[in-house]
Amino acid sequence: MITNATAMRPEVDVMGNLPFWFAFLLLGFFAFAYAYAKGYEGGHGVLEGVRFGVLAALIVNGFGIIWFHVQFLITGSLAGAMVIHTVVALSIYGAIYRPLQAASALRTAV
Repeated sequence: MITNATAMRPEVDVMGNLPFWFAFLLLGFFAFAYAYAKGYEGGHGVLEGVRFGVLAALIVNGFGIIWFHVQFLITGSLAGAMVIHTVVALSIYGAIYRPLQAASALRTAV
């Protein structure tokens, strides 16, 4: 019988990997706080979007992707590929984001 336990690392391995995860979790906390505090600076839209995408990727990686590696039986290379994919994808998403015309007009009017 296959159970969820077969997909997870043994507890002793998870406990050994916790400091690694805590370090990335801390990075995610700082990235989240920075993104919240920094906000939109009024610069070039694409660069602002890429910056926000990288910050969002650090948050996602710090809170989630690294945890997958700590908890589940995935290799370091797969976890690394997931981290790189997240940074690239969210940077692209941030770069191509455009606010709705109505939202832009509302911000100008206020």
